[in-house]
Amino acid sequence: MNTIPAIRSWLETAFTEPPFLLNEEYFFDKRNRQFFSIFITDYFLCDPASGEGITDMPYSPEELAVLKERIDRLEEKSADLLYVPRLTVAQRIDMIRLFLNEQGLPGDEELDNITKAVNGRSNLDVGAALLPEMRAGWQRFSNNYLHQVIDAFCTHHHIDLASCSVWTDEKVISMQLNTGN
Repeated sequence: MNTIPAIRSWLETAFTEPPFLLNEEYFFDKRNRQFFSIFITDYFLCDPASGEGITDMPYSPEELAVLKERIDRLEEKSADLLYVPRLTVAQRIDMIRLFLNEQGLPGDEELDNITKAVNGRSNLDVGAALLPEMRAGWQRFSNNYLHQVIDAFCTHHHIDLASCSVWTDEKVISMQLNTGN
């Protein structure tokens, strides 16, 4: 079982993934109390017709069976699988606005400069758009904000992180195909 800080770190990644990046989705399986993600390539790996040419399978046969079963349940819209949502662009802008207000900089000019730099394309990495003396404060603020988001999500769905784990959080990010006959 993963530690609570490790699970929180995984959830921070899930919530802060850019909202328009669709290469990975994050879920919670209520049946076995596991957080997991599915890469877009996982659908390919689980399709017997498509997966024949894979020379270096990133999953063990047991992991692949679990993955296939979860993908099937997702397609069936199983109530036991919860989608872990990403922060929307609007939520990210609100978060940045709250931080700027805390810093005594409620001006729209600062917000415009930062949101133009981020615009939902990054994992809330706004540090480069901030004055150097504000970066440590942003890190603390964003960590606290994300912990509140995580706690609200877990409370709403009755998830106790102490009884949960993260499934195969170490996955391959590329694969090689043998296209020869």
